[in-house]
Amino acid sequence: MSREPTLHKSWADITAPERPRPEPGLTLCVAPGVPGGDGSAERPYGSIVEARDRVRAIKAGSGLPAGGIRISLRGGDYFIGDTVRFDERDSGRPGEPVVYAAYPGEHPILHGAALLDGASFGPVPQEARKRLCPEAAEHARCADLSGLAIAADDMELHGFGSGYRGDDSLNRTPTGGTSWNQLYVNGELQQLARYPNLDDGYVRTGTILEGEGLVEPGPVEGGVFEYTDARPERWASTDDVWMHGNWFFDWADAAVRLAALDTTKRTITFSQPIAYGLKPNMRYCYLNVLEELDAPGEWYFDRGGKLLYYYPKDDLTGADIRFPLMRDHLIETAGASFLVFASLSIGYCRSTPVKICGGRDVALEGCTIRNCGGKAVIVGSYPDLSTEAKAGGGINHRVESCDISWCGFGGIHVGTGDRRTLEPCGVEIVNNDIHRFSCTCKMYTGGITLDSVGARVANNRLHDVPHTAIFLKGNDNTIEYNEIYNCVQESDDAGAFYCGRDFTLQGNVVRYNFFHHLKSDAETGVSVFGTYTDDCSAGVAIYGNIYYKVQDAHLSHGAQDILFENNLIVESWGRSKHSVRFVLYGYPRTFDREKGQHYRYLREVPHDGPVWRARYSRMRTYTSWAPEEQRIPHYCSVRNNVLIRHVPMHFNFSMDEHGNEYTGNVHSDQMLGIPDAERLDFAIPADAPIYEQVPGFGPIPFERIGLYRDRFRR
Repeated sequence: MSREPTLHKSWADITAPERPRPEPGLTLCVAPGVPGGDGSAERPYGSIVEARDRVRAIKAGSGLPAGGIRISLRGGDYFIGDTVRFDERDSGRPGEPVVYAAYPGEHPILHGAALLDGASFGPVPQEARKRLCPEAAEHARCADLSGLAIAADDMELHGFGSGYRGDDSLNRTPTGGTSWNQLYVNGELQQLARYPNLDDGYVRTGTILEGEGLVEPGPVEGGVFEYTDARPERWASTDDVWMHGNWFFDWADAAVRLAALDTTKRTITFSQPIAYGLKPNMRYCYLNVLEELDAPGEWYFDRGGKLLYYYPKDDLTGADIRFPLMRDHLIETAGASFLVFASLSIGYCRSTPVKICGGRDVALEGCTIRNCGGKAVIVGSYPDLSTEAKAGGGINHRVESCDISWCGFGGIHVGTGDRRTLEPCGVEIVNNDIHRFSCTCKMYTGGITLDSVGARVANNRLHDVPHTAIFLKGNDNTIEYNEIYNCVQESDDAGAFYCGRDFTLQGNVVRYNFFHHLKSDAETGVSVFGTYTDDCSAGVAIYGNIYYKVQDAHLSHGAQDILFENNLIVESWGRSKHSVRFVLYGYPRTFDREKGQHYRYLREVPHDGPVWRARYSRMRTYTSWAPEEQRIPHYCSVRNNVLIRHVPMHFNFSMDEHGNEYTGNVHSDQMLGIPDAERLDFAIPADAPIYEQVPGFGPIPFERIGLYRDRFRR
């Protein structure tokens, strides 16, 4: 992945929403330390649980005081070894919430990690020292972690290309599970000993001997290939060596343990089958190899002896060293309402630190959520994604002005809203900076994933990740005013915004977003896109967006009812094929009325009932078509888009049939009044030539796009 910095847009010129909050009727203090205080500033409670239980007692007795309650957390470390759970007993009232917030000017850290003392790192044992290169042997240190409760399965198969696990693993899905052990030093994620080193990229698979070929929808049995780089022949042992790679597709990664290395035949055997199978010349790396502990910042874990080997970047004296242990949520609300968590630092755990489900009006405001093994935040019913569970996922929850980074399995997942009645959930994800959010599982772990009805995603900045920034399912969601860049950096056939293979995606809007600097380091066969409506998805309006230095701006693959209007596409980047593509769908097997995905998703919602028929009247016609006609895009409009210094659009079917429309689109070699594209200034003045030369093109409110200043962002 490219590490080159990219300019981002300046502050959005909007007034932050006012969220008035009365003075609390009661303030309780918490400080990490000895339990048994009374919640006063002089004798604070020693844990969040003590304060929570006091709130419950007050509400059960005299009742919630006017103005609600504020729990003020003093600075320091709050180790959470058992999830702190909130329910109906912990709720506030409308306008009078219960607030858990940082004491002014101080920095409480809620975490689930063991804090290691730099002084506990001693010399590397002699036998291990012999396996290191001379420089590492001189500088590496070792710590005994046998006193920590480390799970036996701390490394496990994961990735979008992993073998399907079946029904026994709802809480360990390949793209949403628990990360393996991690090490953080002075707040930075350290690299598990890797070959090739991170800056050196990957090695490639050779001839495939077992497991070659594409099989869907299950895993390919067997996995044996010839290696092309002889480096593993140097290693004294391959016990607990893992490999992370893109084994068949550049959009499907998988981590799998190396089961056998045959240096005579020069072959590697997988421990488990993986999805899609193997093919030659695909990229991968080796992980957790003692001999490859050869660069500052790398570490290796001997699980049998519970010894941690580390090649430090700097002197460990006084260093902040954290080894996450917690495999569950740190904070979980289940049915709580009018509850706020503000200005807290949350992370250093192996799962998702915050889950909000049920209830209403729970907010995360101005928090820093980073260095976590799973996602950062779950809002709603995940991992249970049934229609019934999502209907009870809660309403009007909000994640606002948070900084989210270094997450193993994505950023924020929203799984709520009633798809049966199409009642909106009212969830808002606004003004968040979300980046580096696919550290463990790289593909299909979006910065924001919507599986919701009526959620709003606005004014976020998403950047610097290997794959998708925003992933969409559900209905009537709005994605607007976001800045998205440096995404899809390691993938092919992917979009910064993506949805796919579902007719029931209806009523969604993607408008006034700024996509820029998008291209892939992979050897792309299809391309990467700003927006991508894939595999006969449907019902998305994409308008008023700006695409600057994007490899290809948009692809619709067999999608129905797509509006692509009034978008500005400026200057391609990378090996662009077509600026905009609308093409026939290539996999009609998904239209099988018994087993096909499209019909399976249709059966999950009352698509032929009165509510859906009234809201999405054209959707009923989709099922009347034969599979060959379902491949053809219908009711798509491509109109009044402006292409500047980019390659042409492409269609492999007639846009004059099937209710499609193509009109008013203009290609130009002139900048048409864009003030300064290189400095990311697209605030086009009212008298710019673009409006005269393209009469159907309307203004895009560029000044409203991106992060805005508020009481948390100054």
